[in-house]
Amino acid sequence: MSIFSIFRNIIIIIVVLFPLVSFSVYRMNTFEKAHNQAVSRQEELKMLGEKLALGSDYLTDEIRRYVQFGDMSHYDNFWNEVNVHRSRDKAIERLKELDVLPSELAYIEKAKEYSDHLLKTEAIAMDAVERSDFDAARRLVFGEYYGEQKALIMGNIKKFQDIINDRTQNQAKNFHEEISFFMMLTNILLFFCGALILFIVCGIGIRHFLNPLKYLTRAMQELAKGNLEVPIQLSVKNNEMLEMAQALKIFKENAIKKNIAELELSKANKSRSLIMDSSFNEIYIFDGVTLKFRQVSRGLVETCNTA
Repeated sequence: MSIFSIFRNIIIIIVVLFPLVSFSVYRMNTFEKAHNQAVSRQEELKMLGEKLALGSDYLTDEIRRYVQFGDMSHYDNFWNEVNVHRSRDKAIERLKELDVLPSELAYIEKAKEYSDHLLKTEAIAMDAVERSDFDAARRLVFGEYYGEQKALIMGNIKKFQDIINDRTQNQAKNFHEEISFFMMLTNILLFFCGALILFIVCGIGIRHFLNPLKYLTRAMQELAKGNLEVPIQLSVKNNEMLEMAQALKIFKENAIKKNIAELELSKANKSRSLIMDSSFNEIYIFDGVTLKFRQVSRGLVETCNTA
């Protein structure tokens, strides 16, 4: 195969590989972005779950402090959280915006439902405080029923957090595996591109082009000096350098043939001159018809009759 054909085929392969590299890098960046979003979402979902738990704990702390001594600041804090700050409701709304799966959101809604049930118990306890019946109020918010409802609230929040963590971790793991795959694919493609470019430079450029060209250049210089003994032999096969070597070899053979012909002609001319210079002639004319020529040269006598 000619150098041009090899070079063309390698360039075509490289041209094909580079879009694959670009696609692989694009996919790797896409999955990396998705991975970062999954990790960020995991953190936010974890924070929202904790916010729900903290909101529930905050209400429990405020109502229990209120029923102890009837401090109105805790009463105000309780209802500000329920009616103004609404941290639990805002957390659930944000979870819905994040497209949490219905099966996952069900745990939060159930926890919210148990929390709303406790509001009725807490309201009754507040009424008992207003009547100065602190014992009844304390039994309500420190009793077994309140503890069970509180455990149900925190249990559902905990289940939600566990499910969310498992799902987001699996997503992050899958994205990480995809990133690793496309990173490996990108490295392999870049390795092949580099290997092909190195092959073009070393295998074709140096071995099959520069070195033979340097050899042929030296051969032509020797031929130009008249040295027809210079060997012309290349180890390459079926490429432009071999064709150039063959052409140079034909040129050398023609030059040798030309020199041999000129040498033979020169010898013949020299011999003729020597013969002419060292001969003597006697010519007789008989009636203008018969010519007798006798030539003596270098001890050799020849007699020719020409009619």
